[in-house]
Amino acid sequence: MIFKINKSQTVTDKQNISANKIILNPFESNIIGLKICLYNANGHVAKFPITETNKPFSKDVSSFSSINLECSSSDKEYSIEFNLS
Repeated sequence: MIFKINKSQTVTDKQNISANKIILNPFESNIIGLKICLYNANGHVAKFPITETNKPFSKDVSSFSSINLECSSSDKEYSIEFNLS
């Protein structure tokens, strides 16, 4: 699962998920305020900050149905990749 963040697109489109866990592939970045947004079937959102993109990050997503990313700002375009398990 890949999301693109850049200077003009700081919120990604929602993507459906059907997994138990999501794992960030670590990367170097200058993204400020990156958050993973998880939505349950009722539309409620839970936001989790990713403060260090160069370190592993994983989250139990078994109770969520969709995901997107948002950030405050980005210096360039990044392709942010997650593995599902």
